[in-house]
Amino acid sequence: MSEENTQPQEQQVSAEDRAAQMVANLQGLLTAFPSAPNKEQIDAWKSRYRDIFVSGFSDSEIYIWRAITRPEYVQVQRQLQEPNSPIDQFKLEEMVCETCVLWKSVDVSWTEGKAGTPNALSEQIMQNSNFLSPQAASMLVIKL
Repeated sequence: MSEENTQPQEQQVSAEDRAAQMVANLQGLLTAFPSAPNKEQIDAWKSRYRDIFVSGFSDSEIYIWRAITRPEYVQVQRQLQEPNSPIDQFKLEEMVCETCVLWKSVDVSWTEGKAGTPNALSEQIMQNSNFLSPQAASMLVIKL
């Protein structure tokens, strides 16, 4: 077997090792928070929602979240389109976060926390719910 053929496998193992280390670090970090979910809770979320994600904006600001489902997204969009709707882009970001965040380390509302958190977190949620730019979406297409 040539060196070219073994190199991607070595990189894959390295990536797996890094992922395992990140999970171990996350478990250690979560134990610092008394309200943090345990492994059983995280496994239950994985069973219910399939993919669970973690975003950390600092050592003390951590969010565990899931993707938004199509019915949830449609509901949010319908509220947004109602005449005289009090929902604007900022409220939309907060609604997405409120819907999808399963646990957060900070005990503040979306309007009391750091200003950019709902924006950044809702963007992460939307991207991992397959809302992609046309360019990113076209990168996923393979002609057979």
